[in-house]
Amino acid sequence: MKKVILQEVVEKYGLTSIQEELQLLTEDRLDIKVAFLGEFSSGKSSLVNA
Repeated sequence: MKKVILQEVVEKYGLTSIQEELQLLTEDRLDIKVAFLGEFSSGKSSLVNA
């Protein structure tokens, strides 16, 4: 969803409480790290490769 559309929804429904979070997401400052943990041969690599 584009920033413009999200901004329109925020304004239309009065969701001002999430407006600051929306700005953080759209400023490319979000850094997400994901870890996959599990037993041997449990499908971790298959999941990541898919």
